[in-house]
Amino acid sequence: MIADVLGGDFSPPAARWATMGRAIANWRTDNNTFPSLASHPQRIVGWATLTLQRANLAQAKNYAGHVQLHADKTRAAITQCKG
Repeated sequence: MIADVLGGDFSPPAARWATMGRAIANWRTDNNTFPSLASHPQRIVGWATLTLQRANLAQAKNYAGHVQLHADKTRAAITQCKG
Protein backbone atom coordinates (compact mmCIF):
# COMPACT_ATOMS: atom_id res chain seq x y z
CA MET A 1 0.00 0.00 0.00
CA ILE A 2 2.84 2.44 0.64
CA ALA A 3 3.56 2.23 -3.11
CA ASP A 4 0.27 4.12 -3.59
CA VAL A 5 1.81 6.98 -1.64
CA LEU A 6 5.41 6.85 -2.78
CA GLY A 7 4.80 5.80 -6.35
CA GLY A 8 8.19 4.40 -7.18
CA ASP A 9 11.66 5.84 -7.52
CA PHE A 10 12.25 9.53 -6.85
CA SER A 11 15.77 9.50 -8.22
CA PRO A 12 16.29 12.11 -9.51
CA PRO A 13 13.48 14.17 -7.91
CA ALA A 14 13.61 16.81 -10.65
CA ALA A 15 12.55 14.18 -13.19
CA ARG A 16 9.52 13.28 -11.08
CA TRP A 17 8.48 16.92 -10.84
CA ALA A 18 9.00 17.36 -14.60
CA THR A 19 6.75 14.37 -15.29
CA MET A 20 4.05 15.87 -13.12
CA GLY A 21 4.46 19.27 -14.78
CA ARG A 22 3.99 17.70 -18.20
CA ALA A 23 0.92 15.80 -17.02
CA ILE A 24 -0.64 19.05 -15.79
CA ALA A 25 0.31 20.98 -18.94
CA ASN A 26 -1.03 18.26 -21.25
CA TRP A 27 -4.24 17.55 -19.31
CA ARG A 28 -7.48 18.10 -21.24
CA THR A 29 -11.04 17.05 -20.55
CA ASP A 30 -10.65 14.46 -23.32
CA ASN A 31 -7.09 13.49 -22.27
CA ASN A 32 -6.77 12.76 -18.54
CA THR A 33 -3.02 12.45 -18.07
CA PHE A 34 -3.13 12.00 -14.29
CA PRO A 35 -3.59 8.21 -14.19
CA SER A 36 -0.08 7.99 -15.64
CA LEU A 37 1.34 9.67 -12.52
CA ALA A 38 2.99 7.16 -10.22
CA SER A 39 1.41 8.22 -6.92
CA HIS A 40 -1.81 9.53 -5.43
CA PRO A 41 -0.06 12.57 -3.90
CA GLN A 42 1.09 13.59 -7.38
CA ARG A 43 -2.49 13.27 -8.60
CA ILE A 44 -3.60 15.45 -5.68
CA VAL A 45 -1.22 18.18 -6.85
CA GLY A 46 -2.41 17.79 -10.44
CA TRP A 47 -6.11 18.01 -9.62
CA ALA A 48 -5.55 20.80 -7.08
CA THR A 49 -3.66 22.79 -9.72
CA LEU A 50 -6.55 22.42 -12.15
CA THR A 51 -9.05 23.28 -9.41
CA LEU A 52 -7.27 26.53 -8.63
CA GLN A 53 -7.11 27.47 -12.32
CA ARG A 54 -10.88 27.24 -12.84
CA ALA A 55 -13.09 30.32 -12.97
CA ASN A 56 -16.17 28.10 -13.28
CA LEU A 57 -17.31 27.07 -9.79
CA ALA A 58 -18.98 23.84 -10.96
CA GLN A 59 -15.76 22.73 -12.66
CA ALA A 60 -13.69 23.68 -9.63
CA LYS A 61 -15.97 21.63 -7.36
CA ASN A 62 -15.76 18.68 -9.75
CA TYR A 63 -11.96 18.79 -9.83
CA ALA A 64 -11.83 19.25 -6.06
CA GLY A 65 -13.77 15.98 -5.79
CA HIS A 66 -10.87 14.26 -7.55
CA VAL A 67 -8.48 15.86 -5.06
CA GLN A 68 -10.55 14.44 -2.20
CA LEU A 69 -10.64 10.97 -3.77
CA HIS A 70 -6.85 10.81 -4.06
CA ALA A 71 -6.39 12.32 -0.59
CA ASP A 72 -8.63 9.58 0.82
CA LYS A 73 -6.64 6.89 -0.99
CA THR A 74 -3.39 8.36 0.31
CA ARG A 75 -4.72 8.52 3.86
CA ALA A 76 -5.97 4.91 3.66
CA ALA A 77 -2.58 3.69 2.41
CA ILE A 78 -0.73 5.46 5.20
CA THR A 79 -3.17 4.18 7.82
CA GLN A 80 -2.69 0.58 6.61
CA CYS A 81 1.07 0.95 6.87
CA LYS A 82 0.83 2.06 10.47
CA GLY A 83 -0.83 -1.27 11.15
